[in-house]
Amino acid sequence: MSKSLEETIAAVCTEILGVEKVDLDANLFELGADSVQMAQMVGRLRETIHPDLPLRLLFMAPTMAGMAREVEQFLLTAPMPQQTADDSVEGEL
Repeated sequence: MSKSLEETIAAVCTEILGVEKVDLDANLFELGADSVQMAQMVGRLRETIHPDLPLRLLFMAPTMAGMAREVEQFLLTAPMPQQTADDSVEGEL
């Protein structure tokens, strides 16, 4: 499993939960996360990892280690996102 993927997920989770550090195997719901915060985490992970990341992945594995495994599996089968005109480099035709 990619260490950077775990680090990315950890950074997002700790920021949204407002904590300094969380054990990778800690259940985020037991730490006080609610469904709104989980949705915020998915939104942030969609920006940084893949725009089609399903919300259900975080509920299937509500630990950072579990999320990393689920996201990694998703990335193995997910199609690459299409570049839109907004994403293109200025001046590029």
